[in-house]
Amino acid sequence: VPGKSVAFAALEVCLCVLVRHYPELSPRAANLTSAAALRARAGHHRGLQGHKDLVSRAVELLSRLPGLCSPQGSLSILPSILWLLIGVVKSAGDGEDASAAVHSLKFLIQNQQYPNDEVCASRWTSLQQSALQRLLDLAKTSDGGNDGNINVLAAIGVFLLHSECCVITEAPGLKYPAVNAFVRAFQQQIDPTCKRRVVQAASSVLASADRNIAQPLAQAIAPPVMDYLLVDEASRSAKCRADLDLTLECVHLVEILMSSSNLAPTTGDDKRIGQLLIFLIPILVSHLLAPDEMKEASKLRMTLHEYALAKLTSVGQSSPLHFKAVMGQNEVLRSRLESAVKANQERLKNSSNQKAA
Repeated sequence: VPGKSVAFAALEVCLCVLVRHYPELSPRAANLTSAAALRARAGHHRGLQGHKDLVSRAVELLSRLPGLCSPQGSLSILPSILWLLIGVVKSAGDGEDASAAVHSLKFLIQNQQYPNDEVCASRWTSLQQSALQRLLDLAKTSDGGNDGNINVLAAIGVFLLHSECCVITEAPGLKYPAVNAFVRAFQQQIDPTCKRRVVQAASSVLASADRNIAQPLAQAIAPPVMDYLLVDEASRSAKCRADLDLTLECVHLVEILMSSSNLAPTTGDDKRIGQLLIFLIPILVSHLLAPDEMKEASKLRMTLHEYALAKLTSVGQSSPLHFKAVMGQNEVLRSRLESAVKANQERLKNSSNQKAA
């Protein structure tokens, strides 16, 4: 009851803090023409000393408020809390405020459980579905040209990873739009740092989400990631640190596709590893340097060479039959790998001799 509830009073305080920093969270505040409203819309408060962590504290408090309430009471404030948290994710772009809001969403979803109350459980499921739908709408309308969309994607990932599976699977029109959000973000992003964050978010879902969610995402995200790696020339991969990190993250995603147990078929032989290694091994070999190239290679290029060689060694040890099958079909690949191994052994030997001297 307003005026008598500690939770309601705390919600009001959080609302005041958030609207002062992000007036667009309130249509009324966004339309005010006072000097204070104009300063708020200009972001005046965000740069002031002492104000930088106010939003982070406010969104953290929001996620804790349902813990003060009965199940029925928490459901009366959860719509407002979800609206505000997603509003901050939308408005704060790539700043710390958006990251804090995503973290609070995660805490909220992980800690709201109504196992003994079917009415409350059903209502909470419906609220999560509504919140996810709003995030999917935000992701769909984004042009992919700014970092803020990455936090929207991270928030979508929170629902895929931490909400009950029924939230996604029992709502027509949620699962595949969520999957498409990751694919669209990967294809739209141009900046390699942002693109890498998309791959990281997808990898988390693939590794840990329920198989009913992870498998559709794997089927959708694998082709564009593999296409990127296949057309990704070694010179471009090592042009700058961000490009190199993106290539390494894409390789890591392919490894998850091969190793994650929730992507394995429930019956029959698992042919994933062999099928993916047919693509991955030639990609890794293409990043190896010839002996005469090592002398003039940049530090980043050498890092990529050493990473590719280490991965090929690991693949050869963990999947020897698949490895031999792929290498045996291509004399060029085998010759290049053998040359790189010999050159690396020679380089290590020379380095060891120099240290001994």
